[in-house]
Amino acid sequence: MGAGRVVMNGELYTNLNPGKVAILARLIAVLMLSVLSLAVLAADRSATVTVSPDRIVGAVNPLIFGNNMLAYAGRRDIYGNRGAGIWDPEQRRPVPEYVALSKLAGVSIHRWPGGCGAHNYNWKRTVGPLADRPDQQFGLPEFMAFCEATDAVAVLTIAVYWGDENDGADLVEYLNAPNDGSNPSGGVDWAAIRAADGHPDPYGVVWFEYGNESYHGEHKSAAIPEPRKFSAEEYSRRALKYRAAMKAVDPNIKLGLAPRSTPGVLSSTARR
Repeated sequence: MGAGRVVMNGELYTNLNPGKVAILARLIAVLMLSVLSLAVLAADRSATVTVSPDRIVGAVNPLIFGNNMLAYAGRRDIYGNRGAGIWDPEQRRPVPEYVALSKLAGVSIHRWPGGCGAHNYNWKRTVGPLADRPDQQFGLPEFMAFCEATDAVAVLTIAVYWGDENDGADLVEYLNAPNDGSNPSGGVDWAAIRAADGHPDPYGVVWFEYGNESYHGEHKSAAIPEPRKFSAEEYSRRALKYRAAMKAVDPNIKLGLAPRSTPGVLSSTARR
């Protein structure tokens, strides 16, 4: 390589800008040093993996075989009426082929509503008489019906950017409270609505999750011209309120959190 001259792949290129040649030379040098460094690290950090098929470490938690079901309010037919394909709104039942496929695959747990549609998902619009939710033929009772048909555990995602802890408590009441008029949250008797939806007995749902990738905030749209984005501190404060309100209805429930996985963010927030 000389002034204005570069040899690449055996070809000689001349009359090149000297400044660009110098930049190219530096880039090539950095690249070569990077490759050399990686080679040295690979040599120094060699490892041996030993597989012992006869050694039993412990039982595998069956709930690791999960399925995430998307739910977007703006796409009513595929998500609101058909549950992304698993629900037959005409027959009012889970699609048999998907039930069989779920069992064959060994799916043990279903999560709904999934995806960023969960940010503002109002579960209260997905329960009650079908005549009152013509664009939401697949809702909470239908999701629970699919879980029962596939012998799978349910995980319910709670909206972070819609509602408050009282709505979380109402959700637990709908799912788990006995239909005996006790109405633990006051106001609407959600257990009675569940019974009218066709399930008099409590579902006994244990697993809930507060939000879905809520750290990046809402998505801007015509309905949300100024998206909100909660800090880690605000998310944590709200999560604790939800946990207390929900456990007041059913102490057996478990509320999982979905914080950002950036190293140090969660631990530093917890310390504060």
